[in-house]
Amino acid sequence: MPRIDRDGVGIYYEVHGEGPPLLLTHGYSSTSAMWHGQVDALARDHKLILWDMRGHGQSDYPDDPHAYSETLTTDDMASILDAVGAERAIISGLSLGGYMSLAFYRAYPQRAPCPADHRHRPRLQEGRRARGLECTGACDRRQARP
Repeated sequence: MPRIDRDGVGIYYEVHGEGPPLLLTHGYSSTSAMWHGQVDALARDHKLILWDMRGHGQSDYPDDPHAYSETLTTDDMASILDAVGAERAIISGLSLGGYMSLAFYRAYPQRAPCPADHRHRPRLQEGRRARGLECTGACDRRQARP
């Protein structure tokens, strides 16, 4: 079971597949297991990285309330990317995980392309939705707002 140690707090993660890294973060009171139904599909084309936030699943549950914060969570995400050798990754999540994905983008813009749910639109092909997203071009770093 892969884990990183962040100042005495063990953070669980798992990796599936090969390709461009994709880090998914679960919602509040859930775990990385919420993504297990999508592993086969997503790991075909990506190095899929799933993890448990502090106080969730197989990660540690620190007693100190100061061991939980947006900054610590985004730093945990960056440390996981370091552990798997990913300089950059697609970052996404659900609910609290989606919020933390956007927080990661703000804290580490050089490590993530434009967030999947930010200024993107579904690609259209022959009048129907196709798989994937197409960048509208608005994710140019010069246009990023804090």
